[in-house]
Amino acid sequence: MDEQPVPPARWHGLRWLPERPYVNPAPVRLFVGCAWPPERVAVEGLPSAELFLVGWPDAERAARSGAHVVAVRVERGAAVDLTLAAGHLPDELRHLAGVPGAYLLPGGWLDGTRLVEGYRVDGAGEVTSAGAVPAIPLTLRCTGARHGTDGLPDDVVRWPRLARTAYAVVSGPPVTDFLPIHTRRPPVRPGHRLVRFRVEPGYAIDVAATADRLTPLAPVRSRLPDLRASGVELILPRRAFGQVPITRVFEPNGRGWRRFG
Repeated sequence: MDEQPVPPARWHGLRWLPERPYVNPAPVRLFVGCAWPPERVAVEGLPSAELFLVGWPDAERAARSGAHVVAVRVERGAAVDLTLAAGHLPDELRHLAGVPGAYLLPGGWLDGTRLVEGYRVDGAGEVTSAGAVPAIPLTLRCTGARHGTDGLPDDVVRWPRLARTAYAVVSGPPVTDFLPIHTRRPPVRPGHRLVRFRVEPGYAIDVAATADRLTPLAPVRSRLPDLRASGVELILPRRAFGQVPITRVFEPNGRGWRRFG
């Protein structure tokens, strides 16, 4: 009987997965469905709202989850065998428990996964080769998360733990997919107003804590480094805009804020 391979020493990035799950005992070729063409995947990464991908032993099954498919070669020990991980899977993966040939590719281990070839999927589900792609390590691009802020994964650190008062500086209705928020009144900005509102538990995202969690996951590309560089610590995602009751509005008054209206 072959000895169970040792997974990579680095963190896989999934809080619900054991540190040493059952992994592939030998290098394996897998197919992953995606929304982007293979040539874009090679440059920007494979789009995913989750911090993992699902690989299949054949292109036809992978084609069910996207308009394109990429073939990858996974080194020994870098893919989790889903037939043996039933007790550790979140709800969105439970339907794959015990499915023959299904593998989980954690974001933190994708540097052990290399692109091999790209495929296109037509309207009838037929898969045809799109040719070779650069044999580079696969990366994951965070996009499409349920909270509505692009560039961040679904799995973020939520804020606050208890209901809190927060502030946002605005010049009109929000037009972006997030709103930077503050726990204290920020400095005055001419031409803007200060909105105070109540944030219920978990409605906002802690950018700093989420960035700290994702930093060890080198193959995962997100918007977090840019947000941190801009000094953003907390954000209210798009889908929470209508769920925070405004309690007061302020306008500039010299170097301070005064109540508006």
